[in-house]
Amino acid sequence: MPSPLHEAIVRLFREHPALVFEALAELHLGVDGSTARLASEAAPLDPAVFASDAVVVVETHEAVRRAFVIEVQLGVDEAKRIAWPVDLVTQYRSLDCPVWLVVVTFSQTVAAWAGRPIDLGHPGFVLRPIVLDLRTIPLVDDVDRARIGPHLALLSAFAHHRGDAGGRAAFAALTSLEAFDQKTGTCYRDLILSRLDGGARKALEAIMDTAKWEWQSDFAKQFVAEGIAQGKAEGKAEAVLAVLESRGVVVDPATRARVLSSRDSAQLDRWLARAANTEPGTTAAESLDND
Repeated sequence: MPSPLHEAIVRLFREHPALVFEALAELHLGVDGSTARLASEAAPLDPAVFASDAVVVVETHEAVRRAFVIEVQLGVDEAKRIAWPVDLVTQYRSLDCPVWLVVVTFSQTVAAWAGRPIDLGHPGFVLRPIVLDLRTIPLVDDVDRARIGPHLALLSAFAHHRGDAGGRAAFAALTSLEAFDQKTGTCYRDLILSRLDGGARKALEAIMDTAKWEWQSDFAKQFVAEGIAQGKAEGKAEAVLAVLESRGVVVDPATRARVLSSRDSAQLDRWLARAANTEPGTTAAESLDND
């Protein structure tokens, strides 16, 4: 089953097909479009096997028509290297225009795998996928740019989620969430915050404390602040469980659920201190409730 991150990235391209040439801009492939629309999203041969995440048709300023098969790939899957050429040729026949394969990934290992040429055996018939990865996805860390292009800002934040750059990209993307309805914005917010490493989270918190940029509404400010607080609590809960397990304590399902569901920062701090002082032979529940 596709992960929430995979589904979110696919949704970005489906909601805003022009994202394909916005994201490709830094590859300098000469792709600039005046219009972009979704085409058929699955090859008719066998949708269960040869289904594309998105197919976008672009009309360029020079009246040149191109199509892009978008594949979001968060892990290595050798079956895709067979499916991709079939899907590409099928779309070429259906759309009657040049078709490019664009693989989106945030892993350099997956990027190296996806970018390998696919030799189909016929002389000169070699597919070389275009890969959008950490090196090529634009870093959007400017608030004004994010508000103009929220979909690209979100793709940037999903990709660049480490260190100071990750904090800046997250802040820019979070400021753009007012472009979406509350339910969609909440999903995107939670995904952004869940991906941040420690350095990026600290950078984001520092920006939130010192930023001169004014949120458009009190709701938006509270919306992001609540997300950050939630992320902190989740991090502390995971730390409690990790410390217990490092001391040889088997954490039963009920205690695990209790810890992970807590959003009380002070309570989590107390549990963390108790976990660090757990004696051998103590159960998880006894450790947390031992005063």
